[in-house]
Amino acid sequence: MLKTIKRTIKHNFLAKLMAVVFSVVLWLFVMENENPTIERNFTLPIEVAKAPEDCEYTLSKKNVKIRIAAKRIYFATLNTEKMRATVDLSESGNSGIVEKSILIELPKGYESIEKNLDKVRVTLDPYVMVPIMVDIKERGSSQDIARVATIEKTESMKEIKGVAKNTAKVHRLTGYVDLIGKEADFEQSVILIPVDEAGSEVSGVEVINPTTYVKVKMKRPIISKNVSVEPIMLEKNAMQTVSVTPAFVEITGEEKVVENITEIQTEPIKISGEGNINAKIILPDGVKSKINSVTVNVKK
Repeated sequence: MLKTIKRTIKHNFLAKLMAVVFSVVLWLFVMENENPTIERNFTLPIEVAKAPEDCEYTLSKKNVKIRIAAKRIYFATLNTEKMRATVDLSESGNSGIVEKSILIELPKGYESIEKNLDKVRVTLDPYVMVPIMVDIKERGSSQDIARVATIEKTESMKEIKGVAKNTAKVHRLTGYVDLIGKEADFEQSVILIPVDEAGSEVSGVEVINPTTYVKVKMKRPIISKNVSVEPIMLEKNAMQTVSVTPAFVEITGEEKVVENITEIQTEPIKISGEGNINAKIILPDGVKSKINSVTVNVKK
């Protein structure tokens, strides 16, 4: 059996060897022509690796343009998410300007042959902590019968964190206490917002523990009171009997005004005989009433 195999191999050995060589050359030729090496351009965002936690960084360029080469068949299945351009900031400190090399990472089978940037300039700004005054403002309105007497802050100062160019813009930390529907004293949690002198929010700044509590005491300077209605007659006969419906009305206003009012008068009216007449009531400035007029009844 072995001798038969040897005779088969030796028979026309040169011709068989030349056929194998020719087949390999033909395969290489076909592969080179059907699946040649090609080049393509890509733009990659520059990512930062191992950035220090106590500073903010800014890159002079956000993207890098690269040219890569690979067999044509590879580009048909290229996953661009596996292509990365990174700079390593692990040994850059936390302040100043440094230049860092851009590292291109590609999947296996691809080669980077050209890029428009080799290095990128990185500016590092350290974070600073700054104490800022807390300012509480009212938002909305309470009921007409109640007003804010005092707002007590649990904290007068809070710290903010950010780079110096941003923290320098912060004038105060503003929180808003909601008064809608509030009549009695209450406590409320308030979120503090960093704002500049114009009251606009400052971005790029972190408020350390941004929630604070406030205690709000309400007062009631607006009071209600029932007072009698006095009709004002231009001409009154001693034989006439005058009555008013309703005889009393409820008035509302600031306590210092309302407490001194004992009666409300009508507008001047004139009835020569008997009858009823509708008359407006005259309210002092700052005083309100749900009833604007009364009925005056005159009898003999």
